[in-house]
Amino acid sequence: MNDAIEDYTPSGKIKRPSYSLVANWIKESWDSMDTNMIRRSFKCCGVSNSLDGSEDSLIFDFNKV
Repeated sequence: MNDAIEDYTPSGKIKRPSYSLVANWIKESWDSMDTNMIRRSFKCCGVSNSLDGSEDSLIFDFNKV
């Protein structure tokens, strides 16, 4: 995301970044995230693969996860 935008429109405004540049920013952001944090976040929100209710106590308690 450190790519400097130096292209300007004829009226002097900064041009929008290309779709590929924005997609690259998003990919870099997702790649930099810790996968354990993503898993913990889903459990904290109540999204789990556990159908028996064993992880229901983790909802909204990020410190337990």
